[in-house]
Amino acid sequence: MSGSQLWDDVDFYFSSHLSPEDDALQAALRDSEAAGLPHISVTAPQGKFLQLLAEIQGARNILEIGTLAGYSTIWLARALPEDGRLISLEYSAKHADVATRNLARAGLDRIVEVRVGPALESLPKLADENPPPFDLVLNAAHQAKNPAERGGAVWGGERGVGRAPGRGNRPAAARPRRYRTVPAAISAALAAEVASMARASPPVCGRLGGCPPWWPPP
Repeated sequence: MSGSQLWDDVDFYFSSHLSPEDDALQAALRDSEAAGLPHISVTAPQGKFLQLLAEIQGARNILEIGTLAGYSTIWLARALPEDGRLISLEYSAKHADVATRNLARAGLDRIVEVRVGPALESLPKLADENPPPFDLVLNAAHQAKNPAERGGAVWGGERGVGRAPGRGNRPAAARPRRYRTVPAAISAALAAEVASMARASPPVCGRLGGCPPWWPPP
């Protein structure tokens, strides 16, 4: 079995057993495809991992840079309480329109706001509003189109510490944790963690509904 095939099989197993997509997530992907948006959304395990990070952080306010069709936005927004807020910055008006419809269908339009325009312009405007501190920031900007926005990182910080972008309103003591960067690295970290757990505790497959042929890993 080739390395790429093994990766695909592992990713499929995680998707089907640990992070199954519901109708809203599947519809978001279909609409993205129908609208001709680039195939750069996170996978279901990556989305589930982002949601888990937000839940662990106890996030109430999230900032996302790069909405695309709103697939990762849905995962993140589902980690928020009813009075939570997620602001997503999207460069393309076309992408933002698709995302807005997807978020409404998922019932998340009340707590998610999609703002259109270059993030380097939107961020100073957002800072001027003096919003509450962001508990989690996902920079998923399309780096090929917007190199200055440097996509592919997740930051989380301590509760109550100011992290609004720009204007120097983040205290020197506020040092947000930077999680693994780039979606592939997120999946790799998750795969390594589960693989380690499997080697230490073979019965884990029973809890997942049975082991696939390639399990446990070498």
